[in-house]
Amino acid sequence: MKDEGSTLGRFFYWKICKQNHRLADICTRGTIGLLLTLNMLSIPLLKGNWLVYILAGLGIILTEALVSWRALGQIVVNMGKKTVYLLWSDIINYGLIGAMFYIMIKF
Repeated sequence: MKDEGSTLGRFFYWKICKQNHRLADICTRGTIGLLLTLNMLSIPLLKGNWLVYILAGLGIILTEALVSWRALGQIVVNMGKKTVYLLWSDIINYGLIGAMFYIMIKF
């Protein structure tokens, strides 16, 4: 069975990026990063730290757009009878997004 992709991904692939798969991946994930950033809009509204918000938001958008969809390998952790597989792209992506959220809140 072939994966048709998400509605947002198909929109970028067919309408915006003219069937350029890599560019559609970057745009789709960048949009998700933008939505994550907009989700934290209450922080600069309450604290007034707009420069920090813009810089951290740019970090979130770039991290999501450039790292999240790549195959960077995995870490295999053996925990007795259970084996856990951790993807480097997820570790890097969510670690940096969490750090950017922390920076928005702290500074």
